[in-house]
Amino acid sequence: MLHEDALNIARHVKSEWKESKIHLKVFTDGITNRLVGCYTDEKPEEMILIRVYGENTHLFIDRQMEIRNMILMNKAGINPPLYCIFENGICYGYTPGQVLDENLVRQPAVCKMIAERLAFMHKLTVENDSRDLEPCLFKILRRYLDLIPDGSEINNRIPNKQHLNREVNLLEKHLSNLGSPIVFCHNDLLLKNIVLNKCNGVTFIDFEYADFNYQAFDIGNHFCEFAGVEKYTPSLYPNKEFQIKWLKNYIVVWNRLNNENKTDEMIEEQIEKLYDQQGIRN
Repeated sequence: MLHEDALNIARHVKSEWKESKIHLKVFTDGITNRLVGCYTDEKPEEMILIRVYGENTHLFIDRQMEIRNMILMNKAGINPPLYCIFENGICYGYTPGQVLDENLVRQPAVCKMIAERLAFMHKLTVENDSRDLEPCLFKILRRYLDLIPDGSEINNRIPNKQHLNREVNLLEKHLSNLGSPIVFCHNDLLLKNIVLNKCNGVTFIDFEYADFNYQAFDIGNHFCEFAGVEKYTPSLYPNKEFQIKWLKNYIVVWNRLNNENKTDEMIEEQIEKLYDQQGIRN
């Protein structure tokens, strides 16, 4: 059924393709969704992706926000186009290249491109957004907690819902005093959401969670992703030397985008401040 539906969408989006020439590829790396690629042998780089949302994912992912994000990213030249929307999914362009792994993400040239690309993304603005700028972090955390029935116990190793709510309140009080700017963030910059393309550098994909958030959160979350998702390896978390070099690449571009000329001493102060705001101490 999935293959038949995917072919129907491909015929709609790419009417010039001959049906007999269309191939399907099922991707298995997704955590919350099912993903199918449609392409032809003549132009495999023009593959389109069809994403079918996972069951009940609308409870914790704002799909309208995701669509807005994909349109915004495409206008900024960061993301391929969004072709169509259907009842339980979307169809959009493919980003050719190689997804990162724990080795590629540490290569100096690659991590420099990631830092620069993220600084550029953090400067994006959303047109016609009348909301007050506030971090989405606590709203999302509370949305997750609201999915837990009152009075339920998850297991004996996880605090109850009331305790977790208190922790979120304490976290909000602490982080709101750090002074980290609220910017447009990816919020899910794990390694498989970064594609290396030899022609265009690095590209970010999957903007389900993108929204305004603390600048330091987006960077700190990216560093945490070095340790893995399915297989958690704390030793892969980057040390201070790596983080400082990464942050310098970011700050230099961030200052340029803000038209700010800083002395070397001022840049070092910015780096140390951002390091303190975002980091987990080794």
